[in-house]
Amino acid sequence: MANFCAQCGVALSPTGQCPNCGKMYAPDADPHANDGFFERATKKLTEMTGENDFVDLRLRDLFSQVFKRHTLDDSEAVFIAGTKNTTPKESELSSSWPKPWLFSRVFTMFLLTFAFLYICFMFFENMNALPGMIFIGAVAVPFSLLVFFIEVNAPRNISFYEVLKVFFIGGGASLVITLILFTFISPGESLDFVGATIVGIVEEVAKFAVVAFFVKKNSEANYVLNGILLGAAVGAGFAAFETAGYILNFGLQGTVSDMMTVLWLRALLAPGGHVAWAAITGGALLLAKREKPFAFSQLRDKKFLAFFFLAVAMHAVWDMPIFIGIDFPVVQIALTVFAWVVLLVMVSAGLKEISRKASDARLRELQEASEAEIPETVPVAPMPKEAMAEVNL
Repeated sequence: MANFCAQCGVALSPTGQCPNCGKMYAPDADPHANDGFFERATKKLTEMTGENDFVDLRLRDLFSQVFKRHTLDDSEAVFIAGTKNTTPKESELSSSWPKPWLFSRVFTMFLLTFAFLYICFMFFENMNALPGMIFIGAVAVPFSLLVFFIEVNAPRNISFYEVLKVFFIGGGASLVITLILFTFISPGESLDFVGATIVGIVEEVAKFAVVAFFVKKNSEANYVLNGILLGAAVGAGFAAFETAGYILNFGLQGTVSDMMTVLWLRALLAPGGHVAWAAITGGALLLAKREKPFAFSQLRDKKFLAFFFLAVAMHAVWDMPIFIGIDFPVVQIALTVFAWVVLLVMVSAGLKEISRKASDARLRELQEASEAEIPETVPVAPMPKEAMAEVNL
């Protein structure tokens, strides 16, 4: 297997010099031998996806378009993708790192809306603004993250309507399944280490059941990035509805200050919670499924099980009563960073999958075009007997 440059990710030549950046290596040396903890961790995660090549997490490219000007047509192009007339052919797919930006505009829209409702409620004491403020406060971050994953979905084969359906119906259904499961196995009133583990298992199983349903229902969901998107949609719906409930409960049982504290804290930590965990399990399902029809036997696949239990473990540790001496969510922030490292590794694996499929599709098209250019043999009519006689003479 070829070695890859640890600096830029390009395959090394036999001489041991990177043909792209010029970095030198001993011809037989492992270019990753001196990798640090982060490189080794991402390498292990990459192997879990079934890939072995270098993973280049291009964070600078990933957010390079956020602060650039974009037109209304650019925005509409994102939301009309995935329809029958806008889904590109497999041979036209791009495997370059996505550069999402619309999610930041959607978040700004939510932020301005929340600010106006906050002024109505806090300064004018208008109670009619409270339901809207709770809803926008709960939805803003999860839905903005969902738009991020819509933009990252390079195949562009799932429509915005389909995503909305999964967000609302999937989010509500996953809550119902969670409550049903809690009637059989309860975490208890005080969330101790065992209770946190039960919550992690139950809620991730509930969300994944809904993700699997929508993956099975959608015949176009054949890419890892599709699984990540559908998982994020279910997780975003679950997170938004759950957060709205927590905000309301703290407002009814406590003070306005308590309510706002919960709102801000859950908004801050939302990127590392339900959206990320469900996106990981959705991507894991597609790592096992690929282009095959959904089958329960795929749930025994090692790639799926590894990432599913990783998401369950992150969720369980997130809820555990771990105190480190300061009143700051250090554990949750660390888990958020780790969850996004896992997600970016899965996105990288998804892009490599697209690269392979697009190359194969282009090759098939070239072969079909070549075969079409070969002229068919023109049938020759038999020579009349009179002409044959003249030839014999």
